[in-house]
Amino acid sequence: MKTTAYLQTIKKNFWQFTAIVFFVSYFILGCVVFDDYGVSIDESFQIKKAQLNLDYITGKSTDLLNYDDRHYGAIAAIQLEFLGKFFPDSRNNFLMRHFYTFLVFYVSSVFLFFLLRKIKLQTWSALVGVAMYVFHPHIFSHSYYNIKDIPFLAYFVLALYSLALLIEKPNWNRAILHGALSGMLVVYRLPGIFMWGLTFLALLALWIREPKQWRVLVAISTLFEMVALGTLIFFMPALWHDPYHELRIFLSMKLFSWDFKELFMGKFLSPENYPWYYLPVYFGVTTPILFLTLFLVGTINLTIKTSLQKIISDQSELMRWLLLFAFIGPMLLLMVTKPIIYNGWRHEFFMYPGFVATAAFGFEKISESLMTLHKKKLFYGPVIGIWILFA
Repeated sequence: MKTTAYLQTIKKNFWQFTAIVFFVSYFILGCVVFDDYGVSIDESFQIKKAQLNLDYITGKSTDLLNYDDRHYGAIAAIQLEFLGKFFPDSRNNFLMRHFYTFLVFYVSSVFLFFLLRKIKLQTWSALVGVAMYVFHPHIFSHSYYNIKDIPFLAYFVLALYSLALLIEKPNWNRAILHGALSGMLVVYRLPGIFMWGLTFLALLALWIREPKQWRVLVAISTLFEMVALGTLIFFMPALWHDPYHELRIFLSMKLFSWDFKELFMGKFLSPENYPWYYLPVYFGVTTPILFLTLFLVGTINLTIKTSLQKIISDQSELMRWLLLFAFIGPMLLLMVTKPIIYNGWRHEFFMYPGFVATAAFGFEKISESLMTLHKKKLFYGPVIGIWILFA
């Protein structure tokens, strides 16, 4: 018994040490390569947006109110404008912006690890999930220069983690934290409102499981909504002079347009003529087959597990379903509504954490199956070989 406990302690410490090594190594990698990327087309736009917002906040000008893109969130842009005063050299200024973008993404990768552990994935499976997150071929480069979509993705991860905390223990403090993060999401990008729907869905599921708690859940839901809306208004200066009118314009998405054509499957198309499969095709061709396979395995296993139980067993399983829906829901919604999207799926990076969580769950199920074969002393070498070859 003592030997078994000793071995389990060694195993636990080994994976904890591995996690530390992984995140330290990734941080060092980011510090080494962040200056390898050029200036993106959006960076000058971000500077202008920050200046307009700062002038409006300080009372120097009201030009922001006549700016077509006034509803684009400027939180990160304003922060960078302040930091830019310490980097008067233009090159160093842009390098600072790139390092800031990487740092925000890096922090989100740490919270994604905590989120995957909170849904009861083993440490090695959580690390595989984080590796899929940070080393996705399409997202990796964006994590250094995309100051709009990467912070939105990062905040979405933080909001997912705060949602997991709220599900685990619904109380006022966690409702306020989650409401503030969810409000910040919409400040960054309108699709952040999907998190509000995801939260109400989670609270509805908790009510179905524990009907006697309906008063508490209604109160928490109301508090969440008030904090989220208040955060949105507070951090979006364009709403201050007339919140009701400006919110209606913002939610209508009438200000969002793209007048250029894009090459898609051999044809130059404008966004309003994109086919319904534009998003899944772009996602599929930019995501490694191994990741897609793991996601499929995770989805099938989660569906079978829940169907056999005929009920969602605990909070971690509920969160797994919410994470799966956090990927599938926006994908289906955007395929049906066909809003203005372009440049691949960078506007939809926020869907990816849900995909990663499900794929990491699939990896864990495959690992458990292989370990079962090993314990039964079955020859599974060819299985691993075929898997590696297929990947």
